[in-house]
Amino acid sequence: MSDDDPPIEESLLDLFPFPVEVLPGASILPAMSASLARFPNSCPVILGNEFSVSRLAEEFEDGAPRWSPEIILERAARVSVDGFLAERLAELAEQNAESEPPAGPTSVHTEAGPEGVIMEARVNARFGVDGIQFVDGLPRGPWPEDAGSKQTEPGGFLDILTGQPFRECALAHIPVAQTRPWEVFAHLCFGAWNECPEPAIHVALAKDWHERFGARIVTAHFDTVEFKVDRPVSTREEAMELAKQFYAYCPDIVDQGTGTIDSLAATMLGAKVWFFWWD
Repeated sequence: MSDDDPPIEESLLDLFPFPVEVLPGASILPAMSASLARFPNSCPVILGNEFSVSRLAEEFEDGAPRWSPEIILERAARVSVDGFLAERLAELAEQNAESEPPAGPTSVHTEAGPEGVIMEARVNARFGVDGIQFVDGLPRGPWPEDAGSKQTEPGGFLDILTGQPFRECALAHIPVAQTRPWEVFAHLCFGAWNECPEPAIHVALAKDWHERFGARIVTAHFDTVEFKVDRPVSTREEAMELAKQFYAYCPDIVDQGTGTIDSLAATMLGAKVWFFWWD
């Protein structure tokens, strides 16, 4: 169990316009299962530890979010998913064409020990040490022989550095029918900072992915999202097409993560959990 996190104060929970309970991290998954079975008009979502909850709560500090759920859903209904993806991929391709990779291996270290190692691997992958090539402006490479083990359950209740459950973890009960889980993003007013899309984009893409793959949001930390997937992708062709969508939605999972779209696609074959992170 992770012992370093401060307790989640009741005053933080009171800021949210929906019920949020605090549980031991190890109890989160059973609590989610019970909630799904008992409350069909509510979607349980992991909000994480005190730091994550405090950042998410900032949206509601003034008594109301920047945009109401109704306005976000109205905007989402006007979003062309194909149009957004095409436009965003074109922007990323242009940015990649303008960026010059360093002449040799590049390493970035922090003082945080393991994080330094992680960051070094990310930077090396991004700038070609592992054979990256830009094809039509997108980072491509060979299909990896071993994509590693696939995550089968959400990990939003775990400390990412230690792998141990949070001592305290927040579980929100969003007033959204389980048949419409994409609307969770509207109630959280999630996004619209750095490379993280505005809430309406999250809603529109989540709706599309739910209809095609049975994906539903299960974790929303302040900078990460996890989806649980009922119908995972099963072919390389399908995984590659979806990986391009993921890159448009969340470039950091490639640029600071897998290094190439091909490597990302390999992790998605049969995966029952999708993970996104914005810097």
